[in-house]
Amino acid sequence: MTFLLISIVGAFLNAAQIKHYEIQGWDARVVITANYISASLLGWIFYAYGEDHQIDATTIWLGVGGGILWPSTFLVLMQGIRDYGLSLAGSSSRLSLLVPVLFAVVFLDEILTFNTLIGILLALAALILMSKLKKADSGKLDLRALWFIPLMVFSLGCVNLWLNIFNHYGTPSQHHAFITLVFSFSLLFSIAYLYGYRIPVSKGAITRGILLGFSNYCMFFFLLQALRHEDFIDASAIAYTLHAVINIILVSSAGILIWKERLERSGYLGILLAISAVILPVSYTHLTLPTNREV
Repeated sequence: MTFLLISIVGAFLNAAQIKHYEIQGWDARVVITANYISASLLGWIFYAYGEDHQIDATTIWLGVGGGILWPSTFLVLMQGIRDYGLSLAGSSSRLSLLVPVLFAVVFLDEILTFNTLIGILLALAALILMSKLKKADSGKLDLRALWFIPLMVFSLGCVNLWLNIFNHYGTPSQHHAFITLVFSFSLLFSIAYLYGYRIPVSKGAITRGILLGFSNYCMFFFLLQALRHEDFIDASAIAYTLHAVINIILVSSAGILIWKERLERSGYLGILLAISAVILPVSYTHLTLPTNREV
């Protein structure tokens, strides 16, 4: 459970930094590219001091695939924000929880008890209630969401799912190599994109991106460790659900308290459902309390 909590903190710091940099007006494409610099550097350091220095074909292909998937999904997200608005992008990122949960049930044969299923359904209901699917100007349902949300749900969900794919089909001892290759190829892909489109690069955006890379590395690395832990080895659906709902509670609370964002009544109801999904005791009875040995 400790690993999952660290990953959740990393995800929250990611969201807070991106929000802050957005307010300051920094180019998100440059910030995201620079974040891969520090993230990949951390990866190579941990890989150098790790026990397994071998890299097999599966690790390489999953690393290359992740290196293409992660930044390209971000670029699709940015295009969606420009064309259809931030609210639709936020909706799809929250609903992307469906992808790793369905994968776990259908392909990994994870068994969900009735109480666990109720907890996941509460989480999904909370995420839907906190998603804005209406145009800001007219208040009517945006029909463009009918194709944009499925696209973003699938692509963003695959980003999170990629860790569990390595967890089940990769070589466990090569987890440092895997995460390092993902960030390294993401860096190369992103640099090629900036160069190809002649996007101006500023020192300030690079500095902020490098800072973002530390929390981004922690989020993905410790989520991978959580999925490999005995608490979630056969319960990745619960791990992803807890990760999503706790993070959205933290981000929403920070938005209200720090950035003075206004939340609709459905949003507050969504937070209550999210909290219920987290604290529902019988849904997560197999989990153990964190101990120092788990760190």
